[in-house]
Amino acid sequence: MIEPVLREKKRYVIFEVEKKMDYDTIKEKIFKEALTFLGQKGTGEAGLILLPELWNGRRGVIRVKHNMVNELKVVLGLIKGCKIKPLKTTGTLKKAKKIMEEI
Repeated sequence: MIEPVLREKKRYVIFEVEKKMDYDTIKEKIFKEALTFLGQKGTGEAGLILLPELWNGRRGVIRVKHNMVNELKVVLGLIKGCKIKPLKTTGTLKKAKKIMEEI
């Protein structure tokens, strides 16, 4: 088991897309723009993970390192062809699921 000091700190960003899209399309757009804006090194350091179990067609959750949240929001704003709006940021997956249910 990894000691808490060595564990990666993460945040969950809840976002909304203006029109309904499938998971693979949105994932491809996000990672393509992240590679363009942050480069390979920055994208790897950000540790982006789009959680498939929390994708409902219009809203989803992305996991990112705690110090790369602002960069992720810029990436979401730069995506062409669809408007993606970050709604909320939280530190736990449990709270992210709760927010997804409330919205």
